Amino acid sequence: MRKLGILSFFCLILIAAFPTNAASKVTPGSKCPKSGITQIFAGKKFTCIKLGSKLYWNNGKKIGSVPSAIPTIPDKVIPSPTPTTQSTYSPAPTPSSSASQKPSPTPSVVAHPNKTKPVINVKLTAGFKSYTVSYDFQEGDEHVDLIIFESTTGNFSGEQYIVYVGNAKKVDINTSDFQPRWVVIRTRDQWSDLNISEVKAGPISPKNPDPDTSTAPPPPTNVQVQCKIEGATSWSAC
Repeated sequence: MRKLGILSFFCLILIAAFPTNAASKVTPGSKCPKSGITQIFAGKKFTCIKLGSKLYWNNGKKIGSVPSAIPTIPDKVIPSPTPTTQSTYSPAPTPSSSASQKPSPTPSVVAHPNKTKPVINVKLTAGFKSYTVSYDFQEGDEHVDLIIFESTTGNFSGEQYIVYVGNAKKVDINTSDFQPRWVVIRTRDQWSDLNISEVKAGPISPKNPDPDTSTAPPPPTNVQVQCKIEGATSWSAC
C-alpha cells in the first residue's frame, strides 16, 4: 500500500511537469480557445492572440534556444478580417429629356469665295485628225488648274469627255475621226468643283489627211482654146 502511494505521487509530479497540452499540435494562424493562453509544441511556446474579433495562435518562440548571429524571422502578423459593409450604391439618374433642352448647334460650313475667271480669246484650229485649243487667262484669275471637256454633239449635260487637265494656254487634241467637236474650258480653284468658271466653244472639224478621190471633179467652164503658128507673133482662135 505504501509503494502504491509513492508511485501515485511520482505520477502526479510528472503530470505537473509535462502538461497534456504540450503534446497537442499547434498550427500558427489556426484558431485558439482563449486569448493569453500558451501552448508548448515542437520546442516552441505559442501564445493565443486576438486579432480583430477572432483568436489565433501566433508563430511561437523557441524555448531555451541560444541566440545566434542569424536574425530570427518576426512573428507572422495575421491581418484582421475586414468587416463587410452593406453597399449603398445607387445608380446614377438617367438624364430626362425635356422640351427646354436645347439641341447642340450644327457646325456651319465655311463658304469660300469663287476667285476663278473664265478664259478669254478662245480659238479652235483644225488639224489633220486633230484640233488645237488656245486661250488666255484673265488678270486677277486665281485658278489652280484647268479642264477641257469634249463633246461630239454639243450636249455637255451627259455626253462629254475629259481630254485635258493642266495649265497650258495651247493644247493639241488628237481625234480618231472627223466629226465636229465642241469644247468646254473650265477653270477651278483649290476647292475643286465648288468654285468654277466655264467657257463653251465650237464646233471644229478635224481635217482628213487623205483626199477624197471617189467623186470626179466637174468639167471646166468658159474655156477658150488659142493657137499660135510657128513664127507668128500673136495667138488666135484655133
